[in-house]
Amino acid sequence: HVGVASKAPQPSSSREAVILLVDAQPMIHKVVGSILAARPEWTLHACATAAEAVPMAERLRPDVVLLDVMLPDGSGMDVLPRLASHPDLPGTQVVMLSSDDLPEHKAAAFEAGAFDYMVKMPAPAEFLVRVQHAVRQAEMMQIQVRLLDQAESASREAAMQLRFREEAERLLQEKGEELDRLNRQLQSAHALPLEALDRIGQALKGLDDTDTLLRRLLGEARAMFSCEAGTIFLVQDGALVFAYAQNDVLNVETRFPYHL
Repeated sequence: HVGVASKAPQPSSSREAVILLVDAQPMIHKVVGSILAARPEWTLHACATAAEAVPMAERLRPDVVLLDVMLPDGSGMDVLPRLASHPDLPGTQVVMLSSDDLPEHKAAAFEAGAFDYMVKMPAPAEFLVRVQHAVRQAEMMQIQVRLLDQAESASREAAMQLRFREEAERLLQEKGEELDRLNRQLQSAHALPLEALDRIGQALKGLDDTDTLLRRLLGEARAMFSCEAGTIFLVQDGALVFAYAQNDVLNVETRFPYHL
């Protein structure tokens, strides 16, 4: 796998954006709409109450919320922190609209998470530029969120691959140990018959009597395989015939008639 480093995306100077205006004054709606008409790639939505603001923002996922401080059913300052900290609106920028220019009100707005604070209504050119700055900030925040999501996804994938590799290595080690154990058992199983056969060969050397030879051979073979009973067959006239039998359970040792 060959990775190619890519340049981080940069905010565009002209992009589609969603603007939500929360203000109860129809005249403000009209003025804002006429100013933002200079940016046809932007879409303006509007509502008039604090109760509508958050649900509408959740549905639209706006880039910028223009939020009036004085609303008929409450204060925009109460709505501001809910928008600024909303987990589903990580890139949304809130611009407060107010009729006063008090420094303490501005400070409170910025502390609560506002991106900007405008006294209604600035000159159209200033208003447009300040909204544009908020749109660019929203795009930068959205890019950062996407990059963080990609980094977290890559980190989770890397962690998963590491777990898979560790599990594969563990299984390989277990299989290797099992193969080693089986190999030792196989070597031991092979060694035992070879040793027993060598012992039998040594014991049978010099035995001339056939009966004694068969009896000793059967006894050693039974001992080698831990058998309680055993029988030796001989090929006689093209057929198998009983030659010698031993049975420890019945305490029997029998020689059958045969000729060589």
